[in-house]
Amino acid sequence: MKASTLERYKPQRLSMVDNAWLHMEMPTNLMMVGSLAFYDKPLDREHLLATLRQRLLSQPRFVQRIESSPLGQPRWVPDRLFDLNAHVHSIALPAPGGDTELRHLVGDLMSSPLDMSRPLWDAHLIENYHDGAAMLTRIHHCIADGTALVHVLLGLTSTTAAGSLRAPHCATPTTERDAGPHLPSLDPRHAVEGLVELGAHAYTLARLSALWPDYSTSLRGDLGRTKQVAWTAPFPLESLRPLRETSGCTVNDILVTAVTGALRTYIRKHDTSVPEHIRALVPVDMRPNGADGTMGNQFGLVFLDMPVGLARRDDRLAVVHERMGAARHSPQPSVTFEVLGALGLVPQTLRKLVVRFFGSKGTAVVTNVRGPEQQLYLAGRKLRHMTFFVPQSAMLGIGISVMTYAGQIQMGVIADAGLVPDPTAISADITHELRELVKS
Repeated sequence: MKASTLERYKPQRLSMVDNAWLHMEMPTNLMMVGSLAFYDKPLDREHLLATLRQRLLSQPRFVQRIESSPLGQPRWVPDRLFDLNAHVHSIALPAPGGDTELRHLVGDLMSSPLDMSRPLWDAHLIENYHDGAAMLTRIHHCIADGTALVHVLLGLTSTTAAGSLRAPHCATPTTERDAGPHLPSLDPRHAVEGLVELGAHAYTLARLSALWPDYSTSLRGDLGRTKQVAWTAPFPLESLRPLRETSGCTVNDILVTAVTGALRTYIRKHDTSVPEHIRALVPVDMRPNGADGTMGNQFGLVFLDMPVGLARRDDRLAVVHERMGAARHSPQPSVTFEVLGALGLVPQTLRKLVVRFFGSKGTAVVTNVRGPEQQLYLAGRKLRHMTFFVPQSAMLGIGISVMTYAGQIQMGVIADAGLVPDPTAISADITHELRELVKS
């Protein structure tokens, strides 16, 4: 890459939250987001490379590496040895080139760490997949969260095949969040409001700390280094409309209920009893309106008791709806966002203790990202559908991610191979639960 281009991207400290995600990286729990996209025809490598040069490398984080500092926060610095070809790999699936072969390949890649000496991303162009192609993109969580990465995707694509092969009219770098401290307001009214908010946050943190460890099931246990993945077939978003209108529930409520039912089925098959609930960590976007393009991590977490002990689907839906509503309007997302920021400052030994402490209170990560509503093209090929795989923060054994794209819902499942050797059973049960909820 040209030196003049790299010079535009001045060194910048990682934010405290991004630094926390960087140092949560462990051999048994890699902190990277995997995005798996399916295309209708084979992708041309040269067209893909040209698209990435024109549309991705204008974003500083994709040409910067992390430079550690013994005295302060790590910094993003230009990678003067950056080579796009070293980040884009071509792999052909063995025959017959179907979903089984793709799952094995993606599982292997999601079990392998990124090269921490280079910009923390790569793309794997997967050929010989049915009549088209697939592409797995791996991006470290310290670069961005799911919401920010959707906007990266929008910058790479176009609504027409021809448009996706042209350079964008304006390659404006995504805005970067200020990683430095902010001075408090001196307005006494704000000071009073701040004290009230501080009291609510302290109470919430105390309640979170006092949560009992989650129930012991086959979904919890020591982690290994091998991950397995699965995904659901695309499910029409419009089919949820009647249930939404009759129940008053949100799309997210319905999807989380489907996941709850699938995990209940798994526990019933593998455990002697089903607990009243298992707890999920659910990310909540903290971005203010108008800040959609901001890179970095700006989300908090809520602890959701998933009612796996309830036998009836409509009962599970009602409870999920009530608990999700209460969690979204609680201080939990703000408090956990602040905790994540604090983790970026503490020594690694203490950070691991805090992560394990909060990890003991959950079983799974369940996240939902709203993708583009229209059909998109990348490098001249139609993006048929897509899913992604979320890092299991806090040393959890399973992550379930929901992606909506072009009127379709698709879910990705990633799990520790020692705990869940075959996550395809969970993905199949999620689809079954969705169908049964829609019928009811």
